[in-house]
Amino acid sequence: KWRAEAELKFAKFPDRLYGIGSESSADYGNYTQSQLSSKFTLQRKIGAWFIGPTIQAGRFKSLKVEPATYQNPALWPAFDKASFIGIGFNLLQDRRDHPFDTRSGHYIHMSFIQNIKISEAFSKYSEFMIDSRVYIPILAKISWAGSALFHIKSKGTPYHTLPRFGDQSGGSRIMRGYYNERFRDQVLFCIQNELRIKLSSRWILNAFFELGKVASSFSNLNANGLRTTYGLSVGYYIDKASRIALNVEIGFSHEG
Repeated sequence: KWRAEAELKFAKFPDRLYGIGSESSADYGNYTQSQLSSKFTLQRKIGAWFIGPTIQAGRFKSLKVEPATYQNPALWPAFDKASFIGIGFNLLQDRRDHPFDTRSGHYIHMSFIQNIKISEAFSKYSEFMIDSRVYIPILAKISWAGSALFHIKSKGTPYHTLPRFGDQSGGSRIMRGYYNERFRDQVLFCIQNELRIKLSSRWILNAFFELGKVASSFSNLNANGLRTTYGLSVGYYIDKASRIALNVEIGFSHEG
């Protein structure tokens, strides 16, 4: 049994400019981010696992940069522009009862990618990621979802591809309550907890609590500077058969 997954992303938009590190200032600059990236994974089922290669490539550019007074983007790795191409492998075990509206089961995904310096325009760095999730039914219409994400990249990783709070590859989002990409560094760890309540055949209510941190190295990944968020989300099944929901979320952190 084979499984394939492809991701293609193009974006160009104005955004806030934050620094690097767990203690980066809440004061921000402004810039326009331009990116084009792709990833392709092919897996074959061996026992209880899907195993296979991953290929990725992309480029980033920073345009119309207006840094905050304390910021010096020239010191950030490959901030102005960066290109990457990498190859690696991944392992996946997916035993969720449903891909969109999961109530029971578990999900484990591990990957390693080596990005290659094929010319001076490309960055050389390695990356390793573990994403583990578990779903436990409590009552007929109530369940609990928990996840742990660990992501580490080596020195030389471009600014735009550093592990960060916010949107992740594949469409998930962590540390809701912080502005997207508020914190970034070479190492990221995040734990998410979510209580899911089915209110009716169309409506669902979720309460979440998350904690996470970025760090410059694995040895600096400790409880100091740990960030927390909490909030609520309300979902409406736009299609009951597929259980695809449209969600509205509100999250809170120490920054608002």
